[in-house]
Amino acid sequence: MFLKTWRADVLTQISGSGTVRVPLYGHVLCAGFPSPAQDYIEEQVELPRWMAPNPAFTFLFKVGGYSMIKARIFPGDLLIVDRSITPANRHVVVVDIDGERSVKRLMIKGGRVRFAFENDEFPPFQMSEHSEYLIFGVVLSTYRRMYEAWT
Repeated sequence: MFLKTWRADVLTQISGSGTVRVPLYGHVLCAGFPSPAQDYIEEQVELPRWMAPNPAFTFLFKVGGYSMIKARIFPGDLLIVDRSITPANRHVVVVDIDGERSVKRLMIKGGRVRFAFENDEFPPFQMSEHSEYLIFGVVLSTYRRMYEAWT
């Protein structure tokens, strides 16, 4: 089996505590049916080092859509994605499918790769046998703001 993914050759060293700056992609990542990918970095976000143990290969994405709610990923969440982790069966991944970026559950069975939604209200995610995919990275965690501060 060959899993198509981007893999870092060298991992950065984790040393000390404190914070790291991680790029936030400027478009909302589709948690539903894919939307056109737009790769531009909106800003750098400061995170505690434990949330981004490999900062050189860590990125943030905003989530839109409801297809991953059983994985506890909701609209408005920030996904913390690490490109240095080798994707494995059942990982939640950010994936480009036919040039469109979204978040899905990676399923590997019998050497066959497929991607799945995590919402029973959605139909099964379909890919044609000619679809091309590239896994951008593995979702480490989510960050969710529970309320907006009063202004």
